[in-house]
Amino acid sequence: MSMLETDRLRLRRFETDDWQALARLYADDTVMRHMQSGRGLSRADAESRARGNITNFNDHWRRRGFGVWAVTDRKSGRLLGQCGLRHVEEARDVEILYLLNKTMWGKGLATEAAGAALDFGLKTLGLDRIIGLVRPENAASRRVLEKLGLRFERIAPIWQMECCWYAVGRAAAASEPEERAQTA
Repeated sequence: MSMLETDRLRLRRFETDDWQALARLYADDTVMRHMQSGRGLSRADAESRARGNITNFNDHWRRRGFGVWAVTDRKSGRLLGQCGLRHVEEARDVEILYLLNKTMWGKGLATEAAGAALDFGLKTLGLDRIIGLVRPENAASRRVLEKLGLRFERIAPIWQMECCWYAVGRAAAASEPEERAQTA
C-alpha cells in the first residue's frame, strides 16, 4: 500500500525531491528537541539526514512491505512531516513514528496520521504488535500514543537515551469500531 488518506492528510511514499522540506524539519530546534540530538541539526547535517532517510525509508518499503510515509496536506500537497512504521532491530519490534512541522502541532494531525499508519499495520498487514518510543518529557507525543490505544509498558534505554515504551496489539485494534483512514 503506497498511499493512505485521512480527512485532512495524504500519506504517500517519499519522493527524491522531498529532501529540502524534510531537511527544514530536521534543522528546526523546536521540532527536534525530543529526538536523540535534542536540537536541530546543522543545515549540512539536516540535508544529509533528509536525503539518507528518504533512501532508507524507501528501502524499508522494498524490503518489508511497509515503512515511513511523507505526510502531506490533502488539499495543497504540501509536505508536513513524516509518519509510518519501521522495524527497529534493537527492539525486535515494529515502531510507529511521526514528526510534523511545528506549525501543524495542536491540530490533531499527529494523531490522525499515526492512527492511519497504526490501522494499516495492525489491520491491513496483520502485525501482532506495534510499539511507540518516546522520551519521558515529551508529554504531547505520549498523549498521541495513548489516544491511539497504545499502553505504557516501561521506561528503558534505546539508542543511548531513556525512552517510554508503549505498545498495542492486534487484538486491541480489532475491537475498535471505526476505520481512521481509507487506503488508496
